[in-house]
Amino acid sequence: PEPSKEDLIAINRKRIDKLHVSLRISSGDKKISLKEELVRTSAQTAQLQAEVYEQEIKDKIKSAKSKVEDHISELSNAAHTLAHNLSSGEVEELLSELSLSKAWNEGIEASTLDSASAYTSKMTGIAGNLNKAADKIVEIDQQGAQIFEKS
Repeated sequence: PEPSKEDLIAINRKRIDKLHVSLRISSGDKKISLKEELVRTSAQTAQLQAEVYEQEIKDKIKSAKSKVEDHISELSNAAHTLAHNLSSGEVEELLSELSLSKAWNEGIEASTLDSASAYTSKMTGIAGNLNKAADKIVEIDQQGAQIFEKS
């Protein structure tokens, strides 16, 4: 099976630690390739963390909303159970307050989901910039190598 995003994050963090150690003791071409790998691994990790964060927010909202719906259902069932002691008008009055629209703020839900999505988009942009930086590291290294070849 393919590793989960959380697994990949953990793998990447260990790899980043190893890259830092290797960078301290390396030089020349090896150091440049390690820097590139470090930047790309960091970019991937940032992207994965943002995706995991957004999914966690979505899951928590879904779970909370489900719990609210379950409580509404339980209260509605309880009201119907007590209905034999109340008039139909009293039961309807009790049940009129038991709706998801009154117990759940769709605006806050949408705003929270939008914020999580915006965070993921921003992190995607940062990851893209990090990958451009890694490309620049390689480009500068290649230009430097050409200078030495001409000498």
